[in-house]
Parts: sequence; structure tokens; C-alpha cells
Amino acid sequence: MLKKARKNQAAIFTLFSLLYLSFAATAVYLVTDHFVQKQAEQAKDRLQQQLALVRSNIEAEVFRDTFLADSLATVVSIAPEFALTHWESVAEKLLSKARFVRNVGLAPDDVISRVYPLQGNEKAVGLDFRSRPEQYKTVLKARQSQQVVIAGPLELVQGGIALIARFPIFTNPPFNTQYWGSVSVVIDYDRLLQSSGIMTLDGLDFALSSLNPEGKNRLLLGNQRVAQKADIRYPVHIPNGNWELAAVYDQLENTGYVQGLKQLLIALGTFTFICIYILLVFLFLNYRQLHRMSLTDELTRLPNRRFLMDVLTRLMERTGGEVEFTLLNIDLNGFKKVNDVYGHEAGDELLRLVAHEVSNVLRSSDIASRIGGDEFVVILHRTTNATDVERIIGKIHERVESTALHWQGEEIYPSLSIGYTGFRGKGDVGAIKDLMARADQRMYQDKILRKAAAC
Repeated sequence: MLKKARKNQAAIFTLFSLLYLSFAATAVYLVTDHFVQKQAEQAKDRLQQQLALVRSNIEAEVFRDTFLADSLATVVSIAPEFALTHWESVAEKLLSKARFVRNVGLAPDDVISRVYPLQGNEKAVGLDFRSRPEQYKTVLKARQSQQVVIAGPLELVQGGIALIARFPIFTNPPFNTQYWGSVSVVIDYDRLLQSSGIMTLDGLDFALSSLNPEGKNRLLLGNQRVAQKADIRYPVHIPNGNWELAAVYDQLENTGYVQGLKQLLIALGTFTFICIYILLVFLFLNYRQLHRMSLTDELTRLPNRRFLMDVLTRLMERTGGEVEFTLLNIDLNGFKKVNDVYGHEAGDELLRLVAHEVSNVLRSSDIASRIGGDEFVVILHRTTNATDVERIIGKIHERVESTALHWQGEEIYPSLSIGYTGFRGKGDVGAIKDLMARADQRMYQDKILRKAAAC
């Protein structure tokens, strides 16, 4: 009987051992597979952040050089003869501040007559855009839209590949009926891409494409297959145009690093379940989820507070020139009542409507942002004149407050209170907080006046 009991105990122990080993092997397999997948996801998150950073770099640099060139276009528009006479000194100032502008051209009646620097660009002088249909198409687009248009990348007559910012010049602003010609700002395409970091992306295959109004892609860089079947896509916004940055991930699970970790976990599977459990706890406690930086307000798709403060900081950090801008602080009147009466979903739609209408009033160089709740802040670049600011505020009131939100058979008309403060002089990062506070204070003063007028 004793021998039989011992045999039974041995059998039970053996069975338990087999079950335990089977369970442990299954647990190791599941944990290992889960860990490998997580490592791959972390790698994907890192690649997404790199891709988002590349997108941001391209947008920032194109907008930076384009808006620097906007001042040159303004000079030509106001005093074309002065610009022609003093072309070298005027153009030199632009190139000294721009990062990727290789040359600028002046084209009265769409024929290039001035180029700076001239050396290396002699072939461009005398070029009649009407003889180059692809380039003339973008000149016409700029003229018709009365806004800057980014063309390219294009092959230049003087050699090389570049993006070209086309600025239409009218001699009777703001009516813009007397077309004088154009200013072309040539941006070094290869240097721009190198600086953005797109050429050093590792672990994925990418494609950079431009989108035409019909939504069709024109491949600018990378693999056409990726542009058609991508794992991730980022819109790249440029002045009056859109690009797309798409990517396909490599087989991240099969990298040497991930495979090595998998073998290590399989080896650790020979230990007891407690060791496996401790290992899982260790892995869990040491696991850090990467958060993607976001510069966009999720509800309105406007830039958020982080983006606003970054722009203001960069403006105030400029050296060697005068900084000029105005801050508008915009607040919705009676927004809480809208939420209480119609619900928060209606409030969200009202915020989207206000964001859309405010953006449509502003110039392409201005920036509207939502910094929280029902509060918006607008940067008016190169504008501090009280008359001009009041005119813009009037346009915002007229546009927004005349546009109704149609909600469940009801019409909800937004009402705004707007305060503003301007800054002109040498950049001072320390002044940002005070400027924001002053604009906010004047907004509340406007709100009080409106309430009093309504009584």
C-alpha cells in the first residue's frame, strides 16, 4: 500500500510537473510573443514621432522662409521702382535671414529682369514664364488667388532642383486689380530635405508626395508603392498647398535586438513560474509608453497653446531686426449657456464654427489658436496700427456673429468679446506673459461693455 501510495504521489507529482511545465511553457510563449509585439509597437511609436518631427520641420522651414520673403514682396508692391533700383540691397536683406533661400527673382510682366545673387543664376535673367508652361501655371495661380503659391519641386533653368514661392505683385493694394508682375523666391529643395531629417529615417520606407485639388498624388521623394499603401500618413501643410508624408514599417519583430530579447525570455522560461511572474512585473514596471507630441487642438484642428507659445518665443528671440505683431484674445459670450441649454456637443460644434470662420477672415501670415475652453488667441504679424487692428476685429465680429450654427432645428449665433495688445520693437521673451495678460484684460473689458450695452 505504501509503495502504491508512493507510486501514486510520484505519478501526481509527475503529472503536476508536466502540467506546470506545459503551463510555464505556454506562459513563456505568450509573454514572449506579447513582449515582442510591444517592442515592435514602441519602435513604431518612435518612428511615428520621428516622422511627425520631419513633417513639422518641413512645415516650419517652408513657412519661415516664405513669410520672410513676404516682406520683400510687400516692398515691391508698395514701391516697385525703388525695388528695381535698389534690388541688390533689398534682396540681400532677405537672404541674410533666410535659411534655405538660394536666390530671389523679380519678374515685371512675368519676365525675370532681376536675380540676386546673379552669380550662378545668369541663365534665369530674361526668362519669360509664358515660355515655360509648367512654371507659368503657378504664376497664374498666384495671380488669380492673390496669394503666395509654392511651386515645385522644379528643375531650374540655371540648374538644380528647388521649391519656388510665387508672390503676385499688385500696385494698388488692397484692391489688387493692377497686376505688375511677380517675385520668385527659390528655396533649396535638397538642403531643406536634409535639414528636416527625412534622409536619415531608419526602420521604415517612406514617400513624400504633393496633392493636387483632385486628391491625386505626385511623388516627390521615396517609393511610389508606399504612397499607395501606407501604414501611416501625415499631411504636410505649405502655403496654399498640401503635401503628404507616408510610411510603411519594416518587419520590426525580426530585428536582431527584438530577436535577442525573445531568446532571452525563452531561456528564462526554464525557471519557475514565480520567476516568470517577477520577470513580468519587472517588464511592466520598466515599460514606458511614449507619448507623441501634439501641436494641434483636437477639437478645432487649430494650433494649440504649446504651438502659440513656441511661435511667440521664436518671434521674440529674433535678433537684428524689429519685431511687430498684435495679439487678439477672443472669448465666446454666453458659451456656458449654450452648453447648458443645447448640450456640450452643440458647444463643441459652436467652437468648431468659430474657429473656422475666424481662420477664414485672417491673412495667410496670421495664426489663430485655441488655448483652452472657449478662448482663442490670434497673432497678427507685422500689424500694430490701431486702425488696421480694429478693421480686422470688425471683420471677425461681422463674419462670426453673422454665421449661425444650425442645431436640432435651432439657429445659434455666436457672440464674441475681443481684446488686443500690440508689440513693436526689439524682441523680449519676458514680455510674452505681460502681452497675453493685457490682451486678456482688454477682452474682459470688452465683455463688460457688451453686457452693459445689452442691458
